Amino acid sequence: MWLKEIAPSDKLRKWFAHDPKKWIEFKQKYFKELNPNQELVDLIIKKAKGGNVTLLFGAKEERFNNANPDYALWYGWSEMQRDLTEIKTLAEEFHEKAKKK
Repeated sequence: MWLKEIAPSDKLRKWFAHDPKKWIEFKQKYFKELNPNQELVDLIIKKAKGGNVTLLFGAKEERFNNANPDYALWYGWSEMQRDLTEIKTLAEEFHEKAKKK
């Protein structure tokens, strides 16, 4: 399945430009972009809990991309699960803040 709606925006990708110094901020901005698509994030998390999930990307810099096939090896499965949970938690927080506005 292709979930283009949850890919980083062109604006965000261009700003990031695969600069390792921007990685943390990129993730935060990307999580905010995911907010309106929480149900798709939940779908990926659900599928990951049930088996393998393949994440595709088109970046030249592979080290700073959580879709990297070596991500689970570099950081461990628990780190990947933690990041997915962090994505969900931050998206929920952004969603709640948006409701209050």
